[in-house]
Amino acid sequence: ATLTKFTAYLITEGLRKINKNNNVNPNQYIFCGGGRKNKSLMQSIENYLVNKNIIIKDIDDFNFDGDFIESQGMGLLAIRYLKKIPSTYRTTTGVTKNIYLGETA
Repeated sequence: ATLTKFTAYLITEGLRKINKNNNVNPNQYIFCGGGRKNKSLMQSIENYLVNKNIIIKDIDDFNFDGDFIESQGMGLLAIRYLKKIPSTYRTTTGVTKNIYLGETA
């Protein structure tokens, strides 16, 4: 339960930081991957969101298979790692240089 709450907290804090850094204020988040099926996790994310007007949706509601999308994302990250293509950029995360998965900053 503690790990689930902490995960929800980290997700919402990450969303806040991304939104603040990009000066955006979305009214909806769409979740995919296995975590979207964890009712406790999703409820905790909703509870941590300051703006209660934000809608949380499951990508399956849009006729996309959320598990398939997650698997494709992991495949993309694997290819980027093998080809040493950056996955983290200075402009989005503030690291000192663009880095690829597994590389230290």
